[in-house]
Amino acid sequence: MKILFYSKRELKRVEEYLSARWAKYPIPPLKIERKGYVDEDRFLVFGDHMLVEVKGILLPCLCDEALLNCFPKVKVDAGAVKFLTNGANVMRPGIKGFEGSFQEGDIVVAQDERYGKSLAVGLALMRSEEARVLEKGAVIKNMHYVGDGLWRAYRQLSGEASGQPPP
Repeated sequence: MKILFYSKRELKRVEEYLSARWAKYPIPPLKIERKGYVDEDRFLVFGDHMLVEVKGILLPCLCDEALLNCFPKVKVDAGAVKFLTNGANVMRPGIKGFEGSFQEGDIVVAQDERYGKSLAVGLALMRSEEARVLEKGAVIKNMHYVGDGLWRAYRQLSGEASGQPPP
């Protein structure tokens, strides 16, 4: 993995994207410091916060609980955990609760209902009002999940995988 600094052009593109797409979320100011690549996806370091870019879409990194708390959430049952951590979309039967409301295309965090751990971040496939009355079907497209390449790269860089304290 390479760690590179942003060019002014890339910095402007990211800032425009965030101001256009994330304006409705109560997000703290983000100061871009550096970026890292993992295959075709990449993660972005913003001072104290971290984002991931998956297929051209910026999402909060699962390692950044403070940033994840700014987004709407769904609580999923234990049966959904293994599917989500293998990249499956969030299906309505596995959702046990909703925190906040969302529109189609909004960023939504999927959390374990028992422990409250964030398992996946994705894009809503429908409005929360529609999802609440739905009985089956996909509700959230899984874009970043525990165990994916970006998550493993973060653990490796932070020293969590080797048992060392994060830098």
